[in-house]
Amino acid sequence: MKICNTSFSAFAKEKSLRNDCVYQRIISNGHLSRATDYYRFSDLFSLRENKIEKTKLEDDFDYCQIGDVDKDGISHPVHLNFDERDVLDEDYYKKIEKGDVMSVAENDILFSFLLPQDEKIVGKFIRISNDESDILFSTAFLRINAKKYPEVLYYYLKTAFYKKLVATARIRKGYTGYATLSNDDLLDLRFDKKEINKLFLNALPLTKKIREVEAKVEILRKKILSPNIIIDKVFSNEFDIDMAKIQQIDSKKAFTTSVNIIALKNENLRFSCRWNKARCVQTELSNMVSCCDKLERYIVSANNGWSPECNENDSDYKVLSLDAIEKDGALRLDRVKFTDITRQSMSNYFVTEGDMFVSRGNGSDELIAMASVAGEIPEDSCPIIYPDIMIRVHLLDNVDSKYIAYAINSCFGRMYFKNVAKGSNKKKITPLELGNFIFPCPQKKDQIRIVNIVQSELEKQEMVRQQIYSLRNEIDNMITAIVD
Repeated sequence: MKICNTSFSAFAKEKSLRNDCVYQRIISNGHLSRATDYYRFSDLFSLRENKIEKTKLEDDFDYCQIGDVDKDGISHPVHLNFDERDVLDEDYYKKIEKGDVMSVAENDILFSFLLPQDEKIVGKFIRISNDESDILFSTAFLRINAKKYPEVLYYYLKTAFYKKLVATARIRKGYTGYATLSNDDLLDLRFDKKEINKLFLNALPLTKKIREVEAKVEILRKKILSPNIIIDKVFSNEFDIDMAKIQQIDSKKAFTTSVNIIALKNENLRFSCRWNKARCVQTELSNMVSCCDKLERYIVSANNGWSPECNENDSDYKVLSLDAIEKDGALRLDRVKFTDITRQSMSNYFVTEGDMFVSRGNGSDELIAMASVAGEIPEDSCPIIYPDIMIRVHLLDNVDSKYIAYAINSCFGRMYFKNVAKGSNKKKITPLELGNFIFPCPQKKDQIRIVNIVQSELEKQEMVRQQIYSLRNEIDNMITAIVD
């Protein structure tokens, strides 16, 4: 049992009246109770304003939100231009128009205001390099700047000090499994003066080593390709698909059509520009690839899931989060919420190995109709429920589910589903749009061969990421060794 002593006056000064032992021990009392024992945040860091110059949004620019940063701190920004605004990136444009954008500078430290409550899972941290200083970032990142030795303090924050960041963060309704940090929380932080002085005493050799490692990391980073680029490259090579030609369709603002074309394969008699883009993508793909077919011919069943009320604590059942579906086609079974709610025939909603899931959409164009396949379910796992925002698709044996997932996640799949989705604010797809999806459908043995090529390329990417992780782990160990 851990007990902390505090006073009513100290408790009253805490803005949120937080009184848990972890917070009081790390922030308010403990061995950092005297001003001579610690540095304040303002002694080591400064908060940076979330400013953006209007000229930054003219012509082409790169934009990065939290989801575009991987666990290794590597940013994968999207390339945008308001004069060439298209539906594929509409969600980004809307966020920017609402003010969710800021400029950064070299050596800025960015980290997500959402922190996982599992201390073993480090949140997303970035130290801005010279090459990244022109990228615009989401204001969901907290932006600070180290007053000296930025490389050293960056790694200190994400290693030795990380538990204290998590302890400072506050649980906020709507962020299951996460707590939030604000600028006010940062200003209340206390840094052990002995730890910081040790780091500063070794700052020069540490900085030299960090720069050597980061130079190696930068070479490896240039080899990293996103899963969708790999998938597109493989499909393009296998079927001689001109992906650039398909992407050009999205820039069109008007289409010449006829009543006959509108009625053809158009159950809902849709005639919007978006629907015509989806139709043209299908037509262009069919002209390029002779073995194209409709997905409805291979679907045995397509059913929406069930979304019971969830909580933050371990319970009898898990419920998949929408981010369990990834671009690489692998379902992340660890991205879950929890529930104790039951219903009749609830086993119909349990995830089983080999199930393919497609996201219906949930407000973001990027999340519409992404597909992933469930791998092996751990034996000790409690039942996992798939939610209403997903469609579980069972397929005939003459097609490979992973191949179908890759086709859906490819460029021509993204173009089709984002344009064919229906809804004013929260666009979604139904089994109807899913069944009308046209894709290259060779024999199953060729599908498996293509899946193996994609997975081989994805494994190579993972090897590069492991090299990056090992290199940065060297620095983490150096920092913690000095502090310990």
